[in-house]
Amino acid sequence: QCPACGRFATQLYPVLAEQLIDTGKARLVFLDFPLTRHEQAFGAAVAARCAGEQDAYWAMHDKLFANQSALFPDDLRGYAAELNLDTEMFNSCFDSSKYDDAIKKDMSLGRLARLRGTPHFVMGYAEEGNRAFLKKPLNDIGLAEFVTVADEMIAEMEAGTR
Repeated sequence: QCPACGRFATQLYPVLAEQLIDTGKARLVFLDFPLTRHEQAFGAAVAARCAGEQDAYWAMHDKLFANQSALFPDDLRGYAAELNLDTEMFNSCFDSSKYDDAIKKDMSLGRLARLRGTPHFVMGYAEEGNRAFLKKPLNDIGLAEFVTVADEMIAEMEAGTR
């Protein structure tokens, strides 16, 4: 439901994917941080995770951001059908609480990082054990800054200074 997140998902993310993610320069780690003022956002996060059980996380993600004004449970079930998901499996997952704790854990991580709004971006280096060294928080930025920071980080890694 977040307008800024919608702009990122529909405008900036496709270009970032093409220039950084698909080229192997960067990896995207997506955490859920549904704001409480967006009453349907938590359900949308659940829907994306349930779609992920059928290898359709990103397809549902894209569908949700393309339809931000229609995120009620019946809408989400309809999107699962539109994506040709096994709707019985999706509905069973969606009606359960199986992802509630995981989403709340993501939200807790965001609060620990003192996030107050969305979207929020952090660039860092992946390390062994799936840990990360965080380099720079990035908020309200455009493609140029993402690419600049990624290029700086790549140069640091190539030079052995990171």
